[in-house]
Amino acid sequence: SMAGWLVTIGYSALPYGFLLSVVVSAFFAATALKKIVSRLVESPSAAQLRTTLADALDDPSLELGFRLEQADGFVDSAGEPLTFLPPAGQSSTPVTRNGETVAVIMHDAALETDPELVAAAGQALQLAIENGRLTAELQSTNEELSTLNDELQARNAALVRMNDDIENLLGAVEIPILFVGTDL
Repeated sequence: SMAGWLVTIGYSALPYGFLLSVVVSAFFAATALKKIVSRLVESPSAAQLRTTLADALDDPSLELGFRLEQADGFVDSAGEPLTFLPPAGQSSTPVTRNGETVAVIMHDAALETDPELVAAAGQALQLAIENGRLTAELQSTNEELSTLNDELQARNAALVRMNDDIENLLGAVEIPILFVGTDL
């Protein structure tokens, strides 16, 4: 009968539908990660980083929380204090480094169906945070080296002036000694 054939075709098509959903999901994840990584090269600000992740994960409600180094707490991408109670329909995923939470991604609960994608976005976020930290550290070191270089140049210039003064003094002392030496 026709109903039997439809059931048979339906059961036969079910694995293909599942396979198609896995392929589409993998394609979405690959595209999202490609977007994230390509934009991380630009050393984005916190707001730009939030926008990048929100666009890549297709979640305009996404918000990021960053741990404050000096205080115990988190701030959002605008620098405002962040509470960890996500609104209805949202979830939060911690981003950890060496067992310590360094950031949190607050995202649409629908993304919980693809935890690998959210975890990969978290790793990209961690890379961006670490990149920013290292860039700031390098900039600070460069500023210190520049200051030390300026100090060394100033001291070198002072030594050159002192050397010139000593040479002038010795030159002035030589003349009377020469005259005294020739009179004898």
